[in-house]
Amino acid sequence: MIGLVLAAGAGRRLRPYTDTLPKALVPVGAQDAPEAVSVLDLTLGNFAEIGLTEVAVIVGYRKEAVYARRAEFEEKYGLKLTLIDNDKAEEWNNAYSLWCGRDALKDGVILANGDTVHPVSVEKTLLAARGDGKKIILALAGDRMPVLTRLFPSPIVMDIRAGALDDLAGVLADQRISDSGRLAVAVSRGYGAQLRERLAPSLPAATWFEVGGGTLDEAVDLADRMKSGDFDAVVGIGGGKIIDCAKYSAARIGLPLVVVPTNLSHDGICSPVSNLDNDAGRGSYGVPAPIALFIDLDVIREAPLRFVRSGIGDALSNISAVADWELDHRVNGEKIDGLAAAMARQAGEAVLRHPGGCGDDGFLTVLSEGLVLTGIAMSIAGHTRPSSGACHEISHALDLLYPRRAAAHGEQVGLGAAFATYLRGDHDGSRLIVEGLRRHGLPVVAEEIGFSDEEFVRAVAFAPETRPGRYTILEHLGLSAEGITEAYAGYVAAAGRPV
Repeated sequence: MIGLVLAAGAGRRLRPYTDTLPKALVPVGAQDAPEAVSVLDLTLGNFAEIGLTEVAVIVGYRKEAVYARRAEFEEKYGLKLTLIDNDKAEEWNNAYSLWCGRDALKDGVILANGDTVHPVSVEKTLLAARGDGKKIILALAGDRMPVLTRLFPSPIVMDIRAGALDDLAGVLADQRISDSGRLAVAVSRGYGAQLRERLAPSLPAATWFEVGGGTLDEAVDLADRMKSGDFDAVVGIGGGKIIDCAKYSAARIGLPLVVVPTNLSHDGICSPVSNLDNDAGRGSYGVPAPIALFIDLDVIREAPLRFVRSGIGDALSNISAVADWELDHRVNGEKIDGLAAAMARQAGEAVLRHPGGCGDDGFLTVLSEGLVLTGIAMSIAGHTRPSSGACHEISHALDLLYPRRAAAHGEQVGLGAAFATYLRGDHDGSRLIVEGLRRHGLPVVAEEIGFSDEEFVRAVAFAPETRPGRYTILEHLGLSAEGITEAYAGYVAAAGRPV
C-alpha cells in the first residue's frame, strides 16, 4: 500500500497565495510560526507515521514548485515520492487526477486531498477498518471530527452592472469557462435576436439556437440539437422561459450553464430549478445552478417595467416564505437551514428598504443581487422553502382557478405575502410590505389584479391543496371561507383600496 495525494488543482479561491504556489504548498498555521508548514507537509507526515514508505502525488498547477521540493520532502519524511503530471489540471476535476494516477491504485492506496488538513487518526482509522473483503473505505466526519465548513453551488462569475455584456466573451475566457469560445447559445426569437446581432461579432465560434417557449418538449429538443456540437458551455439569453429551457438542456447534456437574463421578473435566474410546461400542466425539474451570471442593467432597463415590478414582488415574498418555514419548524420540527433562511430573508429586506426606484442603477443592482441570493438559498436548502410559502400557494391557486386571468407571478406572490403576513398577526410587517409594493407600483389588494374579494377568498381557501405536505400559516390556521373573508376584510381596511 502507498499514499496518494491529489494536489493538481489551482486553488483560485486562495489567491494571491496560489499565484506562485499550488494550494498543497501554501503555508498553514500561525503566521509567526518558526517553520512554515504546508498541507502537503502534514499529509506526508501522517503517511510516514503510519508506516508508509512510498507516496504518489498528482501535480498540475505550479507543479514545478513541488518538483523543486521533492528531494527535501523525501529526506524529511523518509518517503519515496513519485510525482505524476495531470496535463489538464486547470480544465478538469479530481476524477481526471485519479485517472492520471490509475497505475498507483493497483496495490492499494490511502488517498488524501492536497487541500485537506486532518489528524493522523484519520489514516489510523482507515487502516483499522480493513478486512472482511472491503474494497473501498471512506473516512466520514463523526462526533470527534466536526465538519467545519460546507460547500454549496454558486456562480464563479456574477457580473451585475451597466454594460456587463460587453465583456461576456473576455470574462468567459479569463475564467476558463470557455477559452475556445465554442458556446451553445439559446435565445428567444424576439429580443434575443436583437442581442444576437450585438453579441455575435464577439462570439465568432458560438452556435446560436432559437427557442420558442418554455415547454419540456422544447427543452428536450434544444438539448438534442446541442448534442451534435462540441461545446464548452451553454449560454441562456432571455426571460424566464428561455433560461428554464437552457437550464434543463444544459443539465441533460452535462454542460455548465451561463445565464444572461433580459429581465428581472422572478428569482429563477440562479435557482437549481427549471419550471417547464408539460402535458400535465407545469413541472419543476432539479438542475445544476448556473456557473456564471451576467446581468446588464442597460438590457434590464429596455424590458417593460412590469418585469422589474414582478421581480420586486418575488423578492419581497421571501420575507413571508421564511416566516412560514420558521412556523413549520416551531410547530412540526421541520428542519430549517439557518444560512439559507438568512440569505433569502435579507434579500427581501434589502429590496424592501432600498430607497431607489425601478430605473435606478443602485436599486436594480440590489434587486438583481436579491434574486440571485434567493436562488443560491434554494440550492443550499435543497428545496424552495426559502422563497415559497403561503404567498406562493395563493399564487398557484389563482393560476389554477383562473388560468386565463392570472396576473404576473410577482404581483400575485407580493400580494400573497402581504396578506399572509397579516394573517400571522404581524400587522406592522404587513404594512411595511404593502408600502414597499405600493412604492413601486405593485398591487396590494385583489381587485387591482382583476379579482373580486370573493374570488380571492376562494383562492386562499384552495391554496393549501396546491402544495400537499407544505405547512404555512394557511394550514396552521385552517380558516373557513367565512374566516378568510373576515381576515381579508381586515387586511383591506388596513391596506386601503385603490382610489
